[in-house]
Amino acid sequence: MPALALSHTSFPFLSSQGRAPLQWTHGSLFRAQLGSSTLRVGDRGVGWCATCELPVAEWADWPHPRKRLPCPPAPGALCAARVASLNASLVLFPSAAVRVAAAPLAATPPMDASGALWDAAQRSCASGESNRELVLEQRAHAVSLCDLVHDRFDFVLHPGLGELAWRRRDNEDFFYSLIWTALVIVVVLFLFTRVCENLANIIRGEARKSDWHTTLLLLAATVCSFPATARNDFAAEERVLTLVLQVYALVFVAFLFCQSAWETLRSKIEHDYALLSDTAAPPPAASHTDRSVNTTGVLIAVLLLLTAHLQNTYETPFLSVFVIIFGVRSFLKVLNFTLHHSKYQNLFTAYKFAVLLADTFAFLAVLELAVRSAARSSSEYASTAAGLELLSVLGGAFLYQVVRSRRAP
Repeated sequence: MPALALSHTSFPFLSSQGRAPLQWTHGSLFRAQLGSSTLRVGDRGVGWCATCELPVAEWADWPHPRKRLPCPPAPGALCAARVASLNASLVLFPSAAVRVAAAPLAATPPMDASGALWDAAQRSCASGESNRELVLEQRAHAVSLCDLVHDRFDFVLHPGLGELAWRRRDNEDFFYSLIWTALVIVVVLFLFTRVCENLANIIRGEARKSDWHTTLLLLAATVCSFPATARNDFAAEERVLTLVLQVYALVFVAFLFCQSAWETLRSKIEHDYALLSDTAAPPPAASHTDRSVNTTGVLIAVLLLLTAHLQNTYETPFLSVFVIIFGVRSFLKVLNFTLHHSKYQNLFTAYKFAVLLADTFAFLAVLELAVRSAARSSSEYASTAAGLELLSVLGGAFLYQVVRSRRAP
């Protein structure tokens, strides 16, 4: 979904990378509220859903009635929740003055959802860098950046319903830790180098070989993506796309393991036969499995999963690059199958056709769901999808011509 990154040093206000505090009652964020079914605020940024569907019941991990409350619009802020039991107002992310009571109220058992949020916010942001204005009036309190960064609050506003949902994430969660983020970044960089290597091998007409450590890394990354992406606030379309990419990656990782095991077994058999016959072992010949293994597709699928997890959305700077590479590779397979492999009626042709169908389905899912969830309007979605598809077709045709010219005597 469209997202806006937040600066983690602009206490106490929410701002975009050192700019002025975010304005909720006019400008782009106000238009986003008017045209969206959901607006999310967390330490990863502000996201909203304009062209995708986000039912209220989607928030399966926020079902508790004490964590959903009415929050009507407020001037100069996202919204303001009325705490009836305390005769007070809890203002969310004001853009002018962020206030907090100098002396917290006496511990009062929260009687409703607004009271529970008031109680949780009163206990947070004790650090000196929160920079919030202290007031003697105990009936005023504002939620600000420190609630997101230091205390891991997440908020989801449904503008059409005037309803707010909130939660407090576990600080000990490994998939939100700095170690996990660093590991994901290193894996993304390594896998992208393998994608570039595969593209170079395609142009040179060489086999896209896979090794054990890359295959194991792909398997580990895909398995870890299940609990990792389950913690992301994805839209319904993004969750469907995540499941498609995970199944696609697991299937082709299994093919990679089978291919590697077969090559190892075949090499051992040839070596044993050479020893028994007292002759030199024949040089390994390039087999169909060497050239038909789908390493590029599974690499891009895992890269999409990991980058979406890091950004909490599929609208990342890498989305267009990955979609174009995926589309170019898929259209190149369409041309190869139509012009070459379809001439033969054998098991290998059936395998190539099955791989082609899987690649086409995955590419269409990425093109449809990822681009639609990242678009800010219907017209932007249509133009972006058409442009990416056109670039994929032209790139695939160009790559086919390059490979054909290199193979020509």
